[in-house]
Amino acid sequence: MARNVAAEANDPDSLLNYYRTLTRLRKTDAALRDGDFALVNEADTNVLAFLRKAANGTAILVALNFTPASRTVSFNLEPQGVPGRQMTTVLSSFSKAGQSSSLRGLVLPAYGAYVGKVQ
Repeated sequence: MARNVAAEANDPDSLLNYYRTLTRLRKTDAALRDGDFALVNEADTNVLAFLRKAANGTAILVALNFTPASRTVSFNLEPQGVPGRQMTTVLSSFSKAGQSSSLRGLVLPAYGAYVGKVQ
């Protein structure tokens, strides 16, 4: 399979299109663009997780698994003023946008990346 911009541009699941979507999301989502930043799950050295919260209360959780093994992580975002327990996938390296996930047991595959809107 050819790896060039022309081939990647035509593949909706390509790394190029993943980064384009991520860049577009960063530009258009108020929480990611202007929101307050808070690290969450700081004790876990394998998964980097942070919360971005916009002035209107919209909250986005980003979780990145930096290991070659699957990881299950749980989040309590109430200390950050976010009472939700569910998320809707906005962008992920392993699930489709719109899927619902729980803050109490998000499974991140090896090197998985997850961006979800907390509800």
